[in-house]
Amino acid sequence: IALTEITEMQPKNLQAWGLLAVAILQMKDYESVERQVLPRIESVAGTPDHYLVQITRGHLAYRKGIDTDPKDKDKVKDSYRQARDAFERASVLRPGLPMLVEWILRLDFLLDDKSAAETHARQLLRQNRDHGFANYIMGSLMLGRGRQAEAEDYLRRSVDASQSPAALNDLAELLRQSGNFAEAERQARAAIELSPDLYFAWDTLGSVLVETKRLDEAETAYYKALEIFKDDLRVHLNLAKLLRQKGNLVRAREIVAEILPRKAELPAAEQEDLARLAEELTPRRR
Repeated sequence: IALTEITEMQPKNLQAWGLLAVAILQMKDYESVERQVLPRIESVAGTPDHYLVQITRGHLAYRKGIDTDPKDKDKVKDSYRQARDAFERASVLRPGLPMLVEWILRLDFLLDDKSAAETHARQLLRQNRDHGFANYIMGSLMLGRGRQAEAEDYLRRSVDASQSPAALNDLAELLRQSGNFAEAERQARAAIELSPDLYFAWDTLGSVLVETKRLDEAETAYYKALEIFKDDLRVHLNLAKLLRQKGNLVRAREIVAEILPRKAELPAAEQEDLARLAEELTPRRR
């Protein structure tokens, strides 16, 4: 209401129009922004290629992506691409604003564009070595490449800066891989404490508990992960491996039979694990 009054009294106040757009977006009235506020901002700016117009377009597309049914992956990604394009154009029109690079990096992450994410994360880290999200992105990328020393440096800086549950989880996974199970468990539990519905932190905790031979606790953790999100085949695979280890071969075979038709959705290493487990669980003919 206050911003509407300001724009009525100061119809050429671009900042007020931009803030009004943000307020209406937070109320999820996307049509009003698209049909009324955005055209007015363009009119006051005198061009559709004004940085504030692009920022508003970016936020509008991002919010639409967030509110789209996650099952409609193409539509979600299309919204995120539109948002990133708008923020990238805004960063050209107003260079040197870290806020815009942060938004672009967040959209790189949502689009799983690892190459662009590394470029933008490094750009932010040149400006601020302790940037929490940029360090998390770099840590995750280095972890995926097996460069553990670099990954640990980035992830510890991220955790120190922001206590992000995702960074805590990745640090826990790195520590598990390097054999530091006690600290890995602490970091995984810290991630869960901050975000109890972070399913992949429960998966990481389960893997740590397997390493420390607490198989019943590990099984509980895996089932908790699947209760939160059932569509990650890697968790199903981890559970099947655990059940085989516990001697529950019937259930392990059932899980393997369920995920084998979708094996192409798994990363290459997990596909090999699945093939090996399927062979191990196949009854031998006498």
